[in-house]
Amino acid sequence: MLMGEHAVLQGEVALVCAVDARIEVTLQPRSDRQVHIDSSLCQYQADLDKLTPQPALSFVLAAVLAYRKQLPSGFDLIIESGFSSTVGLGSSAAVTAAMVVALEHFAAIESTPLERFHSGLRIIHSVQEGRGSGADLAASLTGGIVCFSPSPLLIEPLQCLMG
Repeated sequence: MLMGEHAVLQGEVALVCAVDARIEVTLQPRSDRQVHIDSSLCQYQADLDKLTPQPALSFVLAAVLAYRKQLPSGFDLIIESGFSSTVGLGSSAAVTAAMVVALEHFAAIESTPLERFHSGLRIIHSVQEGRGSGADLAASLTGGIVCFSPSPLLIEPLQCLMG
């Protein structure tokens, strides 16, 4: 968050930027309904139709739940992060963004960037009991520096010349 960290929670504009570090998810379809997740946070296995809670993977599993009915099968998922989930760089939003893109691709769902934002925000709100402006999600999905307002919704990438 560059500016407006608290203002955005009141519906005002914020400037947010993506960092030059990535969370990468690799999804490999399976022939059964099993979900296997390999992450530095934990290892996880469950049936797609009977997912069990795992706090370390709350955003990942909420995304799977959101798309479960549209998924053709189970899958193996590898999550690799270029930064720690404990340093406050929007890792929850970043992994949610990556999951939305990966699961939509796996389920052959075509969506716009705005639809992806709304899907990701619903997932984040399901985990955080309705809290969160979506600013970090907008930065994760858009990249670069973003002018963001939750109401009325504004996600505007800004050009920045560094010299």
